[in-house]
Amino acid sequence: MDKSERVTVGIFRRMAYKIEHLKRWKKLSIGLFLIVLFTICIEVGSNLSYIRLKGNEKGMLQISEEDIDVTGFSNTGEGYRFTENSGTIHLDLQGRYVDKFVYTYHYEGLLDMKVRIQYHNEFGKAEQKELIDKNSAVIRQSVINIRRNVDWIELYTDTSLLLEDGVSYIDLSSLELDITGFYVKNVFNWNPYRIVIVFLICLLILFISVYHGFFGKKIEYLFLTVGLAGGILMLLCFPATKVGWDEEIHFRRAYELSLYPGGEEVSSDFVNLFNCGIETWPLNLPSSLEERQEIDKYFNDVCAEGGTGAVIQSSGVDIYTTGYIAPALFLKAGRFLHMPFTVLYQFGRFGGLLLYCLIMCLAIRIIPTGKRILTVIALMPTPMFLACCYSYDSVVIAFISLGLSLLLREIIEKDRRFSWTDYFVALACLVWGILPKAVYAPLVLIGLLISGSKFENKRQKWLMRAGVVFIFLALLASFVLPSLMSPSNFGDTRGGDVNVALQMRYVLTQPFSYIKILFQNIWRRLPSCLMGAEAFLILGHWGIAGFGTVSIVYTCIVILTEGSGDKKILSGKQKFFLFLIAAASVSLIWTAFYLTFTVPGSSYISGVQGRYFVPLLLPLFLAAGNKKIRISCSDSVRNFVVISISAFLLFAMIWTQMLGMRCL
Repeated sequence: MDKSERVTVGIFRRMAYKIEHLKRWKKLSIGLFLIVLFTICIEVGSNLSYIRLKGNEKGMLQISEEDIDVTGFSNTGEGYRFTENSGTIHLDLQGRYVDKFVYTYHYEGLLDMKVRIQYHNEFGKAEQKELIDKNSAVIRQSVINIRRNVDWIELYTDTSLLLEDGVSYIDLSSLELDITGFYVKNVFNWNPYRIVIVFLICLLILFISVYHGFFGKKIEYLFLTVGLAGGILMLLCFPATKVGWDEEIHFRRAYELSLYPGGEEVSSDFVNLFNCGIETWPLNLPSSLEERQEIDKYFNDVCAEGGTGAVIQSSGVDIYTTGYIAPALFLKAGRFLHMPFTVLYQFGRFGGLLLYCLIMCLAIRIIPTGKRILTVIALMPTPMFLACCYSYDSVVIAFISLGLSLLLREIIEKDRRFSWTDYFVALACLVWGILPKAVYAPLVLIGLLISGSKFENKRQKWLMRAGVVFIFLALLASFVLPSLMSPSNFGDTRGGDVNVALQMRYVLTQPFSYIKILFQNIWRRLPSCLMGAEAFLILGHWGIAGFGTVSIVYTCIVILTEGSGDKKILSGKQKFFLFLIAAASVSLIWTAFYLTFTVPGSSYISGVQGRYFVPLLLPLFLAAGNKKIRISCSDSVRNFVVISISAFLLFAMIWTQMLGMRCL
């Protein structure tokens, strides 16, 4: 091909690229218009029942006293005061349509009400529903979504409902409860959360469809796009209070780190967010759009900049610091930008989410086998929930996954020259992820699987292996030595009457008895922790995600078919070694909780949760895989199938468990 022909070919290629580029922009423009139209239709459709109502049935309608019958409450003229050990309020609504039922009150504690509703179903038949209405201590109205024609509503409470277990620093029995009004709220509702969720999900589908050629070959970018979109929608639904495990502790550590190297004066109400008190009680989360907005307004007011009454000092560096750097940096940036408190709180959470998605994307890109397995794990509801909360668990999961991906690349790609840079980066990632939870220290030993043939000489091989063993022993020492040197300061008082020294004496003097207890507890709980709801579906204090059976079956199919057509696989000996390493970490997890969280001499190990096993799923699932099951389709198709199912499970959980239960 001469020069003129090459120039002509180049011109045609540029023209073809420009035409294709214009076609994509045309598709995006048309798609964006249709998405906006579809979102508007969803909002109008969600308000059809309101549109059909007569004029006198619309608005905020107060329920008259003639329709109210009370027992255990006295009429004060301004409302109804709770005066007995139990009380009932019966509201006769005579078949009226009720979109939202509202009752206002004055109460400084956590108001829990049993609510019974008799309504008419789609066939006009009367049915009853009962629910527990749990209200935050910082709101003064309860809003219950009904969207039915209602015969009557009955509210019931008693002293046992009002005296919340776990709240002992306030005498809840001395607080007075006044119910001040009852309303039927039938208004047209443009729900901002629903609008954003519908719009973003549709935009995600459009974007991936237009650029399907690129995304099909790069499952890591599919994960990054879906993970960030899903995480942002989860943050949109979260209130600016504790929803995750021990989130108040993790928020305090992240906030203190963000103040380094100084301190800050804040309001006395601000520091309440560092404790699990009635203002942040995680069992009384908002159950409607109005409650969420009232909670946000309360915290924006009491935690505004310029508050006085308390001083927060920056924290020093410790083994947990690696888990909080990202949210701390985002909190610092948010304060610099003078964000309102609720936005600042969510911005810090977003820092953790962004780090998780970026590191997991890199891990999926690097790992030579098991890309779809790692994608499935990363997008499951529990890991995504952890990534959206103040927690070091997401950092542990992400950096361990990245470290293992680097090691597995050295192990599996035998033609690849050994890289000291990759080796040190892998160990650094593992140390970064394991420091907050040293029970995963055995995972470092996976580096011993790197073949000796990859090294230039024996000295290089033994230097590498000595480094692996040294890092393993150092990480293990960070867990073991504090418990040996100062057992009185090492226990977790949440476990009850914990005594590490006494518990260690039981273990060391009766090792066979402890081994029996250990295996009994592992046998009883481990299956659910590895392949059940505990590992994939628990959402902290929020509840449990749905599609449990689907999630388990789907994960098993991905594990068993991942090796189809893959030449880069682990040998039987390597899989067995992965299994042993994971088993060692499992034993360490249970032993740690037996020492630090369990009453001495108990035969049941307390405190173990499924989320602690997520970092172990990758090596275990790789060990369980095989190449005998063949699938006759391209990698692109398999990537889209996996990401579609994972995205469905994630977004279905967001729509039903978060938007539907908390933000409508």
